[in-house]
Amino acid sequence: GAGVLISDSFLGFSTQGEVQGGIFTQPGWQVTRQTDFIRYVVPPIESGCVEWNNHNLYPFNQSPDQYVLFGMWDPSRGDYRANPYRVHVQKLDDNHNRPYIRLRWIANGEQRDSGYNFMAWDPRRVYHWRVEWGPSGSANLAQVYLDGQLIIENLYRNDYRPEDHWIELGVAERQESIVGGVYSNFRVGSR
Repeated sequence: GAGVLISDSFLGFSTQGEVQGGIFTQPGWQVTRQTDFIRYVVPPIESGCVEWNNHNLYPFNQSPDQYVLFGMWDPSRGDYRANPYRVHVQKLDDNHNRPYIRLRWIANGEQRDSGYNFMAWDPRRVYHWRVEWGPSGSANLAQVYLDGQLIIENLYRNDYRPEDHWIELGVAERQESIVGGVYSNFRVGSR
């Protein structure tokens, strides 16, 4: 790939991102409220990848409205919920319809939703996530990997071209961060 833009372990109780809430613990940054997030401002990335680790994830979240793990968007294009460049990964409970892991991909207003059915979370396990996106043949492709296994694949037509690019663990504007979840080893790269 073209290179690593951010590499942030959260070990040493610090981060390169803007922190709102949560606490730093020995294994990483832990969400304490639904409004907690870490935000990174990056150069616009049309073809890239984001990786992070999570642990302390349970089959059922502490509240039925806590489920956003990761998001990215363009704040110059308006509010998050109506943003034409908006992406997020959700971990849902069985109080939602399947699939329980969801990717919402919106590129220049074109929305593509896809998912994967998985509920066997073990809070002692560390899960590794990787989200990739960019050109693939005559279209664009977004992929989500969980522990190295491709679980979601999403073809989209419009290029993902934010003018301003924010990447967040939790998403401030949704206020749906998973309380208790712990993040570590966050990386952003261009491809």
